[in-house]
Amino acid sequence: MLGLKYDGQLANARVLGTLLGRSVRRAGLHLEVDALIPVPLHPHKLAERGFNQSIEIARWVARESGRPYDRASLRRTRDTRPQVGLPLTERLDNLQGAFAATGSLRGRRVAIVDDVVTTGSTARECAWTLRRAEAAAVQVWCVARTPA
Repeated sequence: MLGLKYDGQLANARVLGTLLGRSVRRAGLHLEVDALIPVPLHPHKLAERGFNQSIEIARWVARESGRPYDRASLRRTRDTRPQVGLPLTERLDNLQGAFAATGSLRGRRVAIVDDVVTTGSTARECAWTLRRAEAAAVQVWCVARTPA
């Protein structure tokens, strides 16, 4: 995972996304969503890193699950400081208002795709933003979950 996110080892996204896509398909979760929405990076972070690991993973999840991925419906509006090492309350404050929906998602069932869920603060803020844009349901699909 770290090789993908911090060393640009994009081949890892194929492996991780394929495994995640197969898992959600086997569980039937793909039948409960209309589209996959990768967690967006702020344009500054995207320029610095050169790629968005959530998009790279979502491409392969989409391929395996048969569901399209949607890069346009959610964007990051604020360049937040890195979440690594922050306690939960600071993570929540750091992300407040950091995302915006680009239009109505009325009635759409979506899955947020991310690499790692630690405290759930990023997923929570994304889900809240998508629900405000009238998404009917929001799931979170991630490759890894850190222990509590």
